[in-house]
Amino acid sequence: MPLMTKDACVTAFGLRIRSELPFPELPAAADAFDEEELSIRLLPLADEWKQMTASSRRIVAAETGLLLHIPGLALFAVREGRVIEVSPLAGADLDKVRLYLLGTCMGAVLMQRGILPLHGSAVALDGKAYAIVGESGMGKSTLASALMERGHALASDDVIAVHFDAAGMPLVTPSYPQQKLWQESLEAFGRPSEGLKPLFERETKFAVPVGDRYASRSLPFGGIFELTKKAVPKPTLAPVTGLARMNLLFQHTYRNLFLKRLNKLDWHFHLTAKLAEAIPLYRMIRPEIGFTAYELADLLEIEIRKEGNR
Repeated sequence: MPLMTKDACVTAFGLRIRSELPFPELPAAADAFDEEELSIRLLPLADEWKQMTASSRRIVAAETGLLLHIPGLALFAVREGRVIEVSPLAGADLDKVRLYLLGTCMGAVLMQRGILPLHGSAVALDGKAYAIVGESGMGKSTLASALMERGHALASDDVIAVHFDAAGMPLVTPSYPQQKLWQESLEAFGRPSEGLKPLFERETKFAVPVGDRYASRSLPFGGIFELTKKAVPKPTLAPVTGLARMNLLFQHTYRNLFLKRLNKLDWHFHLTAKLAEAIPLYRMIRPEIGFTAYELADLLEIEIRKEGNR
């Protein structure tokens, strides 16, 4: 993929971004801007990396920012939540570089800006954003897609940006209008993968544009549904209570290993304690085998209606 000769002016996670790399999945900025909120620059980082570490570590935190080494792909530096520098290695797949920029690096950017990144999908229902969190392979994006088939809009996929407004209300800022779905999920929904772009070479996970099924504005945060798998006969849902709420929020903070390196553990504790008091948290258990996205969607919608009537 050739690099752009002119900077791209795009938006994601509510930020105006000027990038020296192309980002076809991101919306172009509606209006020209003189000053970006985030810059993505192509710069050599090998010398700085050598000065920072002589070990095999892949993550180094310093006053200059967070430095990341992804073997065979690139060196990255994330500085003060305002600049991402990237130095692709020889032969690097630029599609994969973009995945790291929009995922791992953006998670660090959000933390540096005081915004909580959760790992999951967020969908807009009844004027609020609800997060579906869980470990990889639990079916977060698949459940979000099932809800979208029912007319709900996607707010975020993979990284969910959460902050509190001046009035103390938790909000979710949308990321960008694209989902990531595995081949098996597409087949279960009866959708062809032809014409969709694999996330990177030889992948069976595809970038799926969502078009007008995208919630483009920040929404009040309505709640969190943790998705897990067990040997159960049918999906179930129950509230998460007590200290388990804090553990859930830590576990599903995107790239939570960055918190200590960025000296953000106290910030994270206070923010998540405030969030745990503000919104309901649930655990959804799905069977280990079978396609249950529609049944899970039923449970989620019913619970949200109950909350609305309380």
